[in-house]
Amino acid sequence: SLQRMLNAYAVHNPEVGYCQGMNMIAGLLLLISNNEEESFAVLATLMDDLGLCEFYKEGFPRLQAYLKAVDEHMARVAPDLVTHFTKEGVELKMYLQ
Repeated sequence: SLQRMLNAYAVHNPEVGYCQGMNMIAGLLLLISNNEEESFAVLATLMDDLGLCEFYKEGFPRLQAYLKAVDEHMARVAPDLVTHFTKEGVELKMYLQ
């Protein structure tokens, strides 16, 4: 049923299609409701009406915006940590994705 639900969403919204990570959301919805149609309706609402699809569109626009916000926030609140990470070759986005 998870595969059917993800395939159905890919057909429903071809601009987004399927992207790795959507299975976690769809799977959780199926576990909670145990009803494929209900789970699909909630997934479609989350993605289409509440903007979650912006995390999964080509180029990942919402994810990129969030990563930039985290970088800016960390530079303000923990500049020494950011400097240390930079010296070690660690980018925040490495562990935030």
